[in-house]
Amino acid sequence: FLNEKEGWAVGELGTVVVTKDGGRTWDVKKRGGHRAAALFVHARATSFPMDAVVALGGEAGYLTAGLCVTAADPATAAHARAAERDRARQAFRSAGGASAEALWSFPLSSHVAQAERADVLRAWDRLHGDRTAEQLLGQLVLAIRTWQPGVLLTDDAAASALDALVVEALREAFVRAGDPKAFPEQLSGLGLRPWKPSKLYGLSSTNAPGVVLDLTALVPSLGGSLRELASGPQGLLACAEVRPPTQRRYRLLADRLPGAAGHRDLMQGLALAPGGVARRAASASQEATPEMVRAARSRAMLMAMSEAPADKGGAPLVSPDRLLAQIGPMLSAMPDDQAARAAHAAACQFARAGQWNLAREAYLLLVDRYPTHPLTVEGYRWLVRHNSSSEARRRHDLGQFLLVQRLELGLPVETNKKAPPPAPPRKGQKGKAGPPVPEVQFEGRNRSQMELLGSKEDARKWYQSSLDLEPRLAAFGPLFSGDPTVQFCLQSARRNLGDFEKAKEWYRDFALRTADGPWRAAALAELWLMNRTGPPPKPVFQCKSTDTKPYLDGKLDDPCWERARAEKLQNAGGDTLTRYPTEVRMAHDKDFLYVAVRCTRPAGEKTEPAKVKARDGDLRKHDRVSILLDLDRDYSTCFHLQVDARGCVAEDCWGDPTWGPRWFVAVHHEETAWVVEAAIPMAALTGDIVTPGRAWAANVVRVLPGRGVQAWSLPAEVPEEALRPEGMGLLLFAAQETRQAAGPGR
Repeated sequence: FLNEKEGWAVGELGTVVVTKDGGRTWDVKKRGGHRAAALFVHARATSFPMDAVVALGGEAGYLTAGLCVTAADPATAAHARAAERDRARQAFRSAGGASAEALWSFPLSSHVAQAERADVLRAWDRLHGDRTAEQLLGQLVLAIRTWQPGVLLTDDAAASALDALVVEALREAFVRAGDPKAFPEQLSGLGLRPWKPSKLYGLSSTNAPGVVLDLTALVPSLGGSLRELASGPQGLLACAEVRPPTQRRYRLLADRLPGAAGHRDLMQGLALAPGGVARRAASASQEATPEMVRAARSRAMLMAMSEAPADKGGAPLVSPDRLLAQIGPMLSAMPDDQAARAAHAAACQFARAGQWNLAREAYLLLVDRYPTHPLTVEGYRWLVRHNSSSEARRRHDLGQFLLVQRLELGLPVETNKKAPPPAPPRKGQKGKAGPPVPEVQFEGRNRSQMELLGSKEDARKWYQSSLDLEPRLAAFGPLFSGDPTVQFCLQSARRNLGDFEKAKEWYRDFALRTADGPWRAAALAELWLMNRTGPPPKPVFQCKSTDTKPYLDGKLDDPCWERARAEKLQNAGGDTLTRYPTEVRMAHDKDFLYVAVRCTRPAGEKTEPAKVKARDGDLRKHDRVSILLDLDRDYSTCFHLQVDARGCVAEDCWGDPTWGPRWFVAVHHEETAWVVEAAIPMAALTGDIVTPGRAWAANVVRVLPGRGVQAWSLPAEVPEEALRPEGMGLLLFAAQETRQAAGPGR
């Protein structure tokens, strides 16, 4: 306002209005559009199909808007979700959409995301006085009347109970939005009018008849394919690089147009001229130049190669050596901006596929060739975390990332040595000695490489390479270099190199200038570990040594469990301790880390064991326990092992499910509890001898879908949604207590 009467306001779709009477009336001075041509309504922000937004908004020029129904639970959600609404709005605009918004009145805890319909409604009924259905329907009708879209697009009802609930509510809103008797207060109080959308589409994962979007075709006006152009906005929503599918399918759910069932285009049947009320003015058409086609083909080929299994039939085209040799020339043929995005996308794909060696090389290529590109920051962050991670180093020590390369390089070399003597007979074997054991030698290059991975000098180079990246990341400013998720990795690398004083100085400074919270507690915990006086700032789990191995039957009647202290889990989300209390015990010897978890439940809720205990399946709909182990306390990368009440297991290392240690699990069912007894080989976790006084960061989390989340150390969330490593407590390895017999008179 310039004074008491003159004022200006700016709104969506480029609308500018002015008042001359203090706000009693407003006149429109400028407007980029009157309404939205399409409205995307999805349960979660990460469900928005940004490729469809690019197709409608970026390519065709339709004004598109988005509505996210759920919001992050302010009591339990990770900090990254605090800006979810802003990220959704920015992602929509980056993809060519107009705007996006999120409803705040339907917060969703992570343990409810995959719960049943009744659990979702029960959680919201507590907030809306058992009127969730009416409130949700009213909000969807309000959004339709506000944006006045011609086409509605929503989730796949078969994906989850939450998605099905939103689809059901939107189908009803599709009908009720055009009824003047429905929610009349919106018409009288807000000046809206009834609106009847023409079509309603839902995402489909089947081959049912409908609309199919080819996401791989080149869009000349945008200089790339829909899949490529959507990956950035989609990654912004997920806070991680995401690769959209090669095609997107929609099926018709409701319509008001004759013949809509036969439409093969989402906007077919709607007369919306360019420059009209719901579509931008047409820009000059751009034809695909030969250079554009070549660059697009190079990017598509690079992504296809990065997505192909590295050992698929031994195909030389996608072998690690050949692939790394081809990435450089491919990037050189592209403009710098496109090449940087292609290198980043390929590196992220390698990381998701568990090919961390290839990801490291691709990220190094990104930071060396394009040091000022915005995506280079993510390259530095990944490299710092990878090169400071003891978990990643252990996988390299075990050769898990060099299996394909070793098979290629490790070709047998003929020698002039005589055959070795016959092998002696095995113990208990009758008869003659066995046949000669063939001696096979391998090329020296491969042998020295494998030896280097396990050497002390290699370990120093591993951690030092992380510290060498620190000044280059600092050039982007303190917002990136001062991030605790990066700094704790760097301090962990310093501790592994023996530079305790510099790490101690950073922990002390960080604790002094940071407000109370999990990151400050983590810094104080590191200072406490250096002198171990006074109460610890984080929960401490004493893991004592045992000289007798437990028999894995889930009954917990072994001597090691009788001596181990039972730690109770706390509420991390929801209130479940009264009916579902949980206890955890830990012990260790030189070979195994033993974990026992007793999960209580009410009588009558017994879960039947799985007939086929598949590995790395989807456990999200089942009562389950997660064990998180961070060996170097960088609070960024960790081992994650899961087991559910059926006895099914899953594991991942830093989000990579290809990590598959051979661990041993027994699940025992009682009338009012199910008990997990597990033995995790130390060799799968670390190559160091675990001595008394060693400290890891750890947590044990129990997820009860639709009911709540429990954890030994807080904060914690559903690990599939957010690991929350900053909330881990301290796992201290202690020597076994010796019991002395009492003498006479004592």
